[in-house]
Amino acid sequence: MATATVRQAKNPRPEPQHAEKHEVHNIAVASIKVGKRMRPLGDISSLVESIREVGLLNPILITAGRVLISGLHRLEAFKSLGLKHIPAIILPVSPKEAAIREIDENLARNDLTLLERAEHLHRRKELYEQLHPERRHGGNRGNQHTGGESCQDTNLKFCQTAAVLTGKSATTVHRLVRIAKLLSPETKELVRGTSWANNQQALMKLCKMPPDMQERVARKAANGEFEGHL
Repeated sequence: MATATVRQAKNPRPEPQHAEKHEVHNIAVASIKVGKRMRPLGDISSLVESIREVGLLNPILITAGRVLISGLHRLEAFKSLGLKHIPAIILPVSPKEAAIREIDENLARNDLTLLERAEHLHRRKELYEQLHPERRHGGNRGNQHTGGESCQDTNLKFCQTAAVLTGKSATTVHRLVRIAKLLSPETKELVRGTSWANNQQALMKLCKMPPDMQERVARKAANGEFEGHL
């Protein structure tokens, strides 16, 4: 039966934003549950060959209930190779915390379109505010007696925190969140897969339109009918 091991890369890419040290377990592939993912499965052929040749460089992350947090491509590569067990780190996190972990790993990738990055940041903001409602507006402003100033320093606004995590400016994070928030679902699907999905200027201009106008313009762009720039 084929086996795979975790090899130490010379300069391994760390799991994004999380520096905890955890024990690696050998978990049955069939026992791992995969829920709805923010990104569809991509091509795993090169990953399959890499694992076949050098083993798994980074364990997948799962919850205590064996729900996949991050590592869908790695998991599917193991299934493709017929491997029955996969190295995994078990994290005692809530479903919302697990979702943030998944988003953070995706944000660390370079192959996200601008639209996808916007959607990930917007979803992360929603989860972040659900977990930390006190930080929704930058913390408790208070006064000199209630510690308002120190709360402001401690409870950073989401955009500031996300900027540190993603390496983007707070202004960029704010703009991307705004794009994902204001574009209608139909507009997003029409734009997805077109050059506009990576055009921040076009997406920002679409945001300023009413949803029905957004969709008319996006449909023309998707059909190749729109000439010129917005």
